[in-house]
Amino acid sequence: MTNADMIHVPYKGSGPAVTDLIGGQVQIMFDTAASALPQLKGGKLRAIAVTGSHRLPELPDVPTFAEAGLNGFDAPAWYGLLAPVGTPKPVIQFLNTQVNEILKEPATKQRLAQLGAEPAGGTPEDFGRFMRNESARWSAIVKTSNVAAD
Repeated sequence: MTNADMIHVPYKGSGPAVTDLIGGQVQIMFDTAASALPQLKGGKLRAIAVTGSHRLPELPDVPTFAEAGLNGFDAPAWYGLLAPVGTPKPVIQFLNTQVNEILKEPATKQRLAQLGAEPAGGTPEDFGRFMRNESARWSAIVKTSNVAAD
């Protein structure tokens, strides 16, 4: 998209990557708001742009990539609840109902907002469709970008 010359530096999690970013061993990183917010609010890191289609309530002054001039970049972080294959449908339905109820609670909404996360909820079928779409989308991006695992 930008033809920027970057070298991928693999890390075993955000913690070591953030430490190296603060220490100057790396110059830039992509991270989730939930992981980066403490360092952003503490003035140790500076957010350049958010990867979703809209600004985050916890980072109202940080533009989206589109607002920063990079149209077509929409890659928000997301979280989902997964269960092993073969989990009985009544168990899946029970868990889904409980999680959706918890996501509606004001305290949950407030805490997730503090972490830069936005609850979506939905059905197992919705989430399955979303995951299939994400897989197809990122597979196409990897293919057209000639990305290779090293």
